[in-house]
Amino acid sequence: MATLKDQAYWNDYMRKQPRNPSMLGSVPEQFRTSAMCEWLMGQCGENASFVRFIPEQAFTRALAEAALARSAALLGHIPARLIDKPLCMSARAGDHGFDLAQVPPEVIDRELCVHALQCGASLADVPPALLDKAMCMAAVILGRHRPDQVPVALIDDDIIAAAIAHGSVDSFNDGLPELFKSPAYLTMAIERYKIALDAIPGNRFSGQLYECAQRLYGGDADWPAIVARHDESRMAREPDALYAEVCWSVFWTEPVMLAQIGKKKSEGLWPFEIPAERFTRDVAKACVDVHPLHLNSVPMRWIDQSMCERVSLAYPDLLDLIPVARRTARLCARAMKASYTTLGMVPLAQRSVKMCVTTVLANQDREGQVPLALRREVFDILVARHAGHFYASWLYMHRGDAALCSEPRRVDLALADYRHVVDTGVSEEMLQYDVDRCLFMIGYCRFLLGDTAGMSAEECADHARSWFREAIAPVDVDRPQLFLLVGDAQGFNERGDHARALVQAQRAGELLQAAGCADPVLRAEVAGQKRLALNGLGRCDESDQLCQEVMDALGDDLMYDDDPACNRRRVVVRACCLQLVTRLLDAGPTPEALEEILDLLDAGADVEAGPGEDEDVTHPFTELRARLAARAA
Repeated sequence: MATLKDQAYWNDYMRKQPRNPSMLGSVPEQFRTSAMCEWLMGQCGENASFVRFIPEQAFTRALAEAALARSAALLGHIPARLIDKPLCMSARAGDHGFDLAQVPPEVIDRELCVHALQCGASLADVPPALLDKAMCMAAVILGRHRPDQVPVALIDDDIIAAAIAHGSVDSFNDGLPELFKSPAYLTMAIERYKIALDAIPGNRFSGQLYECAQRLYGGDADWPAIVARHDESRMAREPDALYAEVCWSVFWTEPVMLAQIGKKKSEGLWPFEIPAERFTRDVAKACVDVHPLHLNSVPMRWIDQSMCERVSLAYPDLLDLIPVARRTARLCARAMKASYTTLGMVPLAQRSVKMCVTTVLANQDREGQVPLALRREVFDILVARHAGHFYASWLYMHRGDAALCSEPRRVDLALADYRHVVDTGVSEEMLQYDVDRCLFMIGYCRFLLGDTAGMSAEECADHARSWFREAIAPVDVDRPQLFLLVGDAQGFNERGDHARALVQAQRAGELLQAAGCADPVLRAEVAGQKRLALNGLGRCDESDQLCQEVMDALGDDLMYDDDPACNRRRVVVRACCLQLVTRLLDAGPTPEALEEILDLLDAGADVEAGPGEDEDVTHPFTELRARLAARAA
């Protein structure tokens, strides 16, 4: 005979498993009574997650208070009829997950918000009328609310110093923008808060910071204990402690650093954690031996050729990790053997005809990486041996260009190639664009030979600048620092802190300029963040000027290739193009301006989808152009 599963049955069922209260979910809802749930609450210890299975009608005030006493995050499972201020104030302070959105608006006041923040509520959920600097300071001092959660208008030195002092090493490394980690801010933090001495990661604690701390707190009774927590004796007491986090870098010594670098990779000292002033020759060598991928974290003056050889053997295609002056012919040849995409990292003087032929055969869009002095020979080989790989019009047109780049300039050879394309005419092997351009180039050649009827000197000079540029030479750029600055600018822009975003974007631009870097992807990334910052600050004229500079310098679609990194450049060029179009349309375009708009839309449409991009990225340009062209007609 089947057992009757009544209330008594289910009460007994739950009593047989007091350590597994979540089995309440297996009990039919009509049998989950208040009495059963209150008994479970008495048995569950700290884990009251079973409250998600309590039916609304069975929830009592006692259950609600007991749940919040165990976890503030359980507020979301409590019926709205029970939520009032006293219940919210009963939530366990110091907990996580309190959701202010679950609290009826009429219940929320300043006192409740402060308590909610102590229980892990987000500053974003505090009603704007109650959110002021005092509350933000209180939240940051709790140590679980980062400056990026504070409204931009309220972030100042007080908030930043409090965030440094009351945070953790993890929140410092992962939650603070690089701008707020500068020596000036760190000094300010320890001047205002003694506890900052324990909050700042050891690798950021320089000699200058130590002198400041000693001046402020060196006479205090607990100063020797503070120092003992952060000198290298800590490692003897706690061998598993993370050296870069707990030991002040002012105390670092070479033997201990070498031992830490040699540890298992997840626990030891990484090159990017070492301040520049703590490097020695042996430290640099150890870093490269253990972490060859991080050669670019080693100061240039400590890098020797043997280190570069080590990196090249481990990662032959990552030639950009190696200082330009140390990219020898052997290292470059090894890089090219690993991947044709490394040609742009090879110094111009090290690029050979063979390298260039290999690269253009693999991807014709990289023909711009061939040095001017080698172009004619490279295209002679391509025409003679590999003509079947290319459109004939493209091949002969570029060989003609190469003749005009050679020294001495061979106008006769260029004319022969251009005329070959024009005389053959449009066909399966001759593209209309190439034929039209060769017609133009014939006029250019005639100008060079003294016939000035068809082209002015100014047009000639403009053409020479745009078509006969030397390949971009690689330069040494502090990429780790650059990416920190660009990342900062992006983070600030996303939070609406455009003033600070502009500061970091400008610093990134200055870094590129000082290095003489012409890399179009890096320049586009910096310009993209600067554009957003200027727009956010309402400096529209400067932003438009920047967009025009981007279009002039980086908008040539022929410079794109199959490298996914180029997508970042594509995104910026499209954004600049669209901004200029929008600005002209908003001004009520004249016929002349309409022509400029159509040219911009053509330029945007020419930026075809890159690797992994949606093929529809060009549709906004082509569709708007079609509408405007129809209107103009």
